[in-house]
Amino acid sequence: MWVEDNGVGVLPEKIDAIIQNLQVYPPAQGYRHFGIYNAHLRIKNTFGNDYGISIESAIGGYTRVNITMPSKEEGC
Repeated sequence: MWVEDNGVGVLPEKIDAIIQNLQVYPPAQGYRHFGIYNAHLRIKNTFGNDYGISIESAIGGYTRVNITMPSKEEGC
């Protein structure tokens, strides 16, 4: 699943900083991007390291937030 806009895009350095912030606890940037961090951590804790949030962007084109989860958890 993904959410995408058609805005101005995000610089690669900014995306790298956000992604790096998803890998540490507590988040290095404090409460900035905490919602993304919290969702990413919950997905990983629930479904494992193969799942979570990633971000793609093209300057002048779009920004897309990808949310990767299994389509169905076994035992549900």
